[in-house]
Order: sequence, then structure tokens, then C-alpha cells
Amino acid sequence: MTTAKETVKSLKTTVRNAKMWFLRSTEAKSRSDFRTAKKLGDNGSGAVYVFFSKDKALKALKALYVGQSRRHFKRRLYDQTSPHKKKKWWRKWDEVRFMQVQHQTDRIVLELLLILALQPEFNLNPAKRMVNKMFGIEDSS
Repeated sequence: MTTAKETVKSLKTTVRNAKMWFLRSTEAKSRSDFRTAKKLGDNGSGAVYVFFSKDKALKALKALYVGQSRRHFKRRLYDQTSPHKKKKWWRKWDEVRFMQVQHQTDRIVLELLLILALQPEFNLNPAKRMVNKMFGIEDSS
């Protein structure tokens, strides 16, 4: 029988692998790319995306927000329910990465794995969560 601890260990591996796959399979796009029509290469079939800011102190990228959309992800800027351009993090981002993902279930799974992997500051629902603390497990590995 599989234990909760074994499940968390497996999930940690899956989260790490999803992050590496996403970063290897995507290209960083700048604000300029984002503003330029057709510069992103988004075909409108659905996507998972991550907005990053440059952490000058750490000389690294920091995930601000992970999301998914069933259409061109730039249109999320104007959604009535959650217009990205009005969010606190919007002015902070320096680059965005996205991956075309057509199937809704695949988008949801990848979005959740990236939230767990990247710990984005501004995701609220679902919010970031440390994998090693899931399901009542306090795993130090």
C-alpha cells in the first residue's frame, strides 16, 4: 500500500520534472514581444503561462503568476472576472513564458504543477503550497 509520504515524494519528483520540461520547452518573451502583435506565436488553442520578474539581488527570475487560458492568453488582460492588467503584479513582470496546451485537463494539471514548483507570489486560487507539507506530511527531504 502506498503511503502519504511516498505520494508526496513522487509528487515532488513530478513537480520538479514539470518545471524543467516547461522551462526547456518555452522561450522567454519580453514586454516588447508581448506588446507587439503576433510576436508571441500564440495560436489561440489554449496555453499555460508564467510571468516572471528579475530579482536583482539574487540575479535570478522570480515567478509572479502562473495561469492558464483556453484561448489567446493575452486576452486574459481584459477578462471581466480577472483582468491581469489591473493586478498588483502586472507592472512588475519582466518576462513571460507560455506553452500551447489544447486540452483543458492538461492545462489545469500543468498549471498546478508549475504553481507547486515555482511558488508564484501572486497566485491565490489555487495558491502556492510547499509540496513537502501536503497531506499532513512534514517531509524534510
